Amino acid sequence: MPPTSVIEKKSIIYFIGFLIFSFLLFPIIARATSIGTNVTVTGTTTLNGNTTIGDSATADTLTVTARLAADLDPSANNTYDLGSFGLAYKSIYTSSTVYLGSVTSTQITPWANNTSQLGQFGQAWKNIFVSSTSYLGSVTSTMINPWANNTSDLGAYGNAWKNFYASSTVYLTSVSTTQGIEAAPDTDTNFKFGRAAIFVPTPVTDALAIAHVDNASVLNFALYQDAAGATAINAKAGQLMGFAIGAVTKFNIDATSFYAEDGSGPSLQNEAATTDNPTLIPDRNDLTAGIGGSGGALALITGGSERLTIASDGDVSTNGNVLPGVNNFYNLGNNSDFAWKNLYVTSTAFLRYVSSTMIEPYINNQSNLGSFGKAWKNVYASSTVFANTVSTTGQIYSGGNLGVASSTAPAQLSVGSGATATSTVSFGALCFRAYSQSGDTDNEVYYWPCVGAACPTVAMAAAGWATSTVSCF
Repeated sequence: MPPTSVIEKKSIIYFIGFLIFSFLLFPIIARATSIGTNVTVTGTTTLNGNTTIGDSATADTLTVTARLAADLDPSANNTYDLGSFGLAYKSIYTSSTVYLGSVTSTQITPWANNTSQLGQFGQAWKNIFVSSTSYLGSVTSTMINPWANNTSDLGAYGNAWKNFYASSTVYLTSVSTTQGIEAAPDTDTNFKFGRAAIFVPTPVTDALAIAHVDNASVLNFALYQDAAGATAINAKAGQLMGFAIGAVTKFNIDATSFYAEDGSGPSLQNEAATTDNPTLIPDRNDLTAGIGGSGGALALITGGSERLTIASDGDVSTNGNVLPGVNNFYNLGNNSDFAWKNLYVTSTAFLRYVSSTMIEPYINNQSNLGSFGKAWKNVYASSTVFANTVSTTGQIYSGGNLGVASSTAPAQLSVGSGATATSTVSFGALCFRAYSQSGDTDNEVYYWPCVGAACPTVAMAAAGWATSTVSCF
C-alpha cells in the first residue's frame, strides 16, 4: 500500500538517507574510530575485541565510578602489576581469599580488630619477614626463626615477654634474669643445661637430683634432696668425693675413709671401731695409731694395742706408764682445790715429798711405809703417831708425849735386845702415868725417879721413886 500522507513520505525519505549515509561511512568506522571530544554513552555498552584506553601512562587517567560485575583477570599469569612502587593502592578490601605470590608492604591491616586471620591451618604462610615490630596476640608455630643468625632479639628491655614455655629444647647462649627460671615447675620432668642434668632419680618420686649428663641416674647423682628436705651429696661408685678451697683439694672421701689430701694428714676410717682398732687416725700413713673404742669406752691406741682408756663412767685406765714430759716439773693434781681424792698403788710409789692430811694403806696392817734398805730419813708428826711396833737402830725424839697404846694387852715398849747394856733411852724429865683400877673406877698414879732432897719423902728418896695421884714433880 503506497504512502498517502506527507508525514509518511518524509519518514521514508529520511530512512533512505540514513541508509545511504551509513553505507557510505561504515567502511571508515569499521577500520578506526577517533573521537576528539567527550563521548557519553547512555545504557549498556559492549566492546568486543582488544580495547585500549588512553595513549599516555602519565597524562591519561581512567575513572571508574561504577561497580564491577565480573572478575578482573589479567591476560597472562604472573605478568602484570596491580599498582606500582610509588603508585600504590591505598587499601584493598576482600571479604574472602586473597592469593598473593609475595607481599611487600609497609602495613597490612585487617578490616576489623581481632576478626581476621593471616593464613589458616592447612593454608599457612611459608615465611613472614619483619624488619621492625610484629604485634601478635598469640603465636602457635612449629618454628620462629630470625632473618639472620645472632642478630635479632625476641623481646627487648622494657618490652619483655611475660612467660616463655617450651616442651622440648631451648638453646640459650647466655641467660640474664632478675627473676627465677621455671621449667615445668613441680612436675616429674628431666632437664639438661649444657653438661648439667636436673632430674627425678627414678624410681624415687617427688625428689630432685643434679648430675653430669653422663651420670644422671639414681646411683650416680651429685646432689639429691627429697620433698621433706632430706639431702645427700653423692659420688659415683669407684670415684672420689673431694672438698677443695680455691680449686685446691683439702679432703677426700672414698669407700673406706674420709682423709686429708696431705699424705701425712688425718683420716676417719669407715669401719667398726674397737679398743685395738682406731677409726680416727692422726697420720693416715699409720692406721694402727689413733682413737678407737667399744661399749661406750674411748681408747687411745698405738701399734694396734690399747694404751689409755676412758670408760663411760669417766674412769681412766692405762696399759703403760704415765710419765711427765719434763722430770720434776709437773704436778699430779694442783692444790687443795684440785687434788686427787685417792691414789692407789699396789707396788711402789716413789715420792720425793708428800704433803698430806692423811696417808692410808689400801688394806689394814698389810702395807709398809718404806722398807729395809729404803727407809724414810725423818718422820715428823705434830700430833700422834700410832705404831704397833717401833724398831730402830737410831734414836726417837719427842718434843711432847711419847705413848705406847694397844687394844690388846700387853702394851710394850722395848729398848735393846735382852740385857744389852748399850741400849739407852734418854729423857729430860721422866714421868710415868699408870692407871689403877678400883672397882669400876680408873685411878691415875704417877711415878718418876728422884734422888735425895728431890724426893717428896725420905721413904721415896730411899726407894729412888716418887709417887702421886695428881701429877709428877
